[in-house]
Amino acid sequence: MAADPFEHGWQLDQEASAITFLSIKKDTVAETSQFAAMSGQITERGVAQLVIALDSVDTQIDLRNVRMRFLFFETFSFPEATVTAVLDPLSLQDLPSLRRKVINLPVTLSLHGAEVELESEVAVTLVSNDRITISTLNPVILQLEDFNLMAGRDKLQEAANVTITPLGIVNLNLAF
Repeated sequence: MAADPFEHGWQLDQEASAITFLSIKKDTVAETSQFAAMSGQITERGVAQLVIALDSVDTQIDLRNVRMRFLFFETFSFPEATVTAVLDPLSLQDLPSLRRKVINLPVTLSLHGAEVELESEVAVTLVSNDRITISTLNPVILQLEDFNLMAGRDKLQEAANVTITPLGIVNLNLAF
């Protein structure tokens, strides 16, 4: 019988994980930011949940962090973003022999009061018997209007006196 890749479930290793996003201002200036606090798990049935503390946004500039928290994400009302997905244990049962497998993963992103279905190509890598990584192969492009974030973008533009392209480009590198 093939091994069950989720036999005991998996817990996110926050220190070894990263969620980064790229934003574009003034049409040509790209800036990379990340989130410092997140938690997550994959259950024995392959149900994955990732919770991102939006207050932990880190843009490398303190004033911008404050603006992102209060004007853009409105963390006083929407403190977290949640990603949920189901990893099919049957499609990953050969992971112990392959070590790395690329799959299309449907996910649901709950952000700023909106819930959007997305699909991402991810690499699932069995690093060792007690370590697995899941990484996006291509950036995930999020349209701000899909998540009711256009008003927040407008507030940021006004506060910083810049134009901001209405999308975010996200990469995930998660270790469990």
